[in-house]
Amino acid sequence: MKISVTPNIAAMVTGHGKTKLLDNATCVCKQGDQTIDRLLYQCNLLEKQRGILKKNIVNTGQWPAIKQELIMKYRESFVTFTESIDFDLL
Repeated sequence: MKISVTPNIAAMVTGHGKTKLLDNATCVCKQGDQTIDRLLYQCNLLEKQRGILKKNIVNTGQWPAIKQELIMKYRESFVTFTESIDFDLL
């Protein structure tokens, strides 16, 4: 599979990259630790972007989709979601 790996994609897939070193691991939404799973499935700051991703996925699958499916089956929607995240605000 060929995919253009941007800094945002690398950060979401690996959990490294554009994420900041923080004094603690609390997500900026203040609802839990800032993890890739939180960003994908729970962070209320990404609710709008996640809603678009979810809408695209439920047309042909189920939400929440597992991370492997996000890349293998829903790559275009996942890339759009990931590129819509302003990591400087996280």
